[in-house]
Amino acid sequence: MTQPHLVCVLNNDHIMELLEATLPDGPGYGRRAIDDTATVADHHGRPIIASGKPGPGYGLLFSALAETAMTLSVMLWDGLEQEPSSTTVLWGSRHGIISMHDTSLETTTLELTSRGTLYEQVFDATELGPRSPVSDTVQVPVKPRLLTDIAPGMNDTQRRKAHDELTRLTAQALPEISAHLAAGRLRFMMLSIKLFSVDGIVDHEMFWIDTPAGILAPVSSGGVFSRTKHALAVINPWAAWQNILEQLPGTQDIELWHDLAEATATERVNFESTT
Repeated sequence: MTQPHLVCVLNNDHIMELLEATLPDGPGYGRRAIDDTATVADHHGRPIIASGKPGPGYGLLFSALAETAMTLSVMLWDGLEQEPSSTTVLWGSRHGIISMHDTSLETTTLELTSRGTLYEQVFDATELGPRSPVSDTVQVPVKPRLLTDIAPGMNDTQRRKAHDELTRLTAQALPEISAHLAAGRLRFMMLSIKLFSVDGIVDHEMFWIDTPAGILAPVSSGGVFSRTKHALAVINPWAAWQNILEQLPGTQDIELWHDLAEATATERVNFESTT
């Protein structure tokens, strides 16, 4: 069987029109009602949607977006920059994986490939390459405020202050990482995934601070009968990748997507969130 592969290039001012017209909205699964006046063209002027229906050659892309069962995004920020240096969005359905990558050009490319490309695409987006050997037992206690203040989106003054504080806190326990932080050799990564699984809706986010000497990941302990303690733990790229793999859809989830496609031919199916 030929694996699906389709490339669609749109002008940037048309990409949101396409996504808003096709991606399901709300917590349910199933095709949304498409406005019969909706018309979106690719950068050659060929209709992707014409009067609410897929244009010639774009039927599979239309179905893959309309039956989206997974949305996964990976965003990277270099240093304390506020704008992402890299953004990748992946939509999954029984028809395959649609990928969208940021670009400095005036167009956006959507590519539909087989589901077997998901792991490779996520790995490439996270840029989880080799790092210096580190001890996986070291944890640096931090206040929740620091993790909030240092994240992209906070004002520059707060981020710089939190960055300096983290550099100081890691100086003794993790001197190599602290040196990289002080020199500005750090990167923030946020991975967000939402998918329909056999356990309901999975909605999960990961946030890491990446350095050439190791990845700092937030962890917490205690609670219920004791005060919750927050810390940053050092993990290697393989451990980070294992954490990601645990969130990706499995064979049973893909089978569910096929079942849902049949069940939602005329109506939507609602799920309750689970963690």
